[in-house]
Amino acid sequence: NDKENEIIKLLKEIVPTYEPSEFNSLIFTW
Repeated sequence: NDKENEIIKLLKEIVPTYEPSEFNSLIFTW
């Protein structure tokens, strides 16, 4: 999914230490 890849790319720019587990934790805390 290109759209999903674009979002992931942006997230990696915002959070250079991006880890899927950390990202999932952030979503749940929202």
